[in-house]
Amino acid sequence: MRDLSTLVIASFLAVAFGCGSGGGGSGGGNGTSSCPLPDCLSFLATACAESGDCTTQTDLSTNNWNTCYANGITESAITDLTTYNMSLTVKKGGSTCFSTAFNKTDVLAGSGAITVTNASGTNVASVKVDAASSVYKVTCTGGKEVVLDQSCLSVYPVSALMGSGCDEGACTP
Repeated sequence: MRDLSTLVIASFLAVAFGCGSGGGGSGGGNGTSSCPLPDCLSFLATACAESGDCTTQTDLSTNNWNTCYANGITESAITDLTTYNMSLTVKKGGSTCFSTAFNKTDVLAGSGAITVTNASGTNVASVKVDAASSVYKVTCTGGKEVVLDQSCLSVYPVSALMGSGCDEGACTP
């Protein structure tokens, strides 16, 4: 199983970018008007929302994991166990939808940010986790900071940061 810090960060990313995680090995739906995502995140969510049955394959020796959804969306997380730098790449088929990079320790402490990059490799957002209130603070490149409240935690792609909720199984992106 993935450690809790990885699940929290991974879950946020998923919620911020697409559908929420569902129980019993299936993904959830797209964001709603109750959680108005900033444009830089909602654009990513519409292009690559995960849906359908899913499985997560975790490598316990490296803490890396892959999640595969029935609609062809895959999420791959790579962790450097020395520095705790982590990257998450979301793909649809063989094409990258978006990726993130962050230091798990810094993000969980509230002193670091998750950098969100679009398919072209352009930074589109910076996301901070408020360690005291567990809300996410999103700043789109060139924009103002937007605070996502608790209603956004189940909205994709923010839900991806919270963990997929998928059963362990085979997943090779």
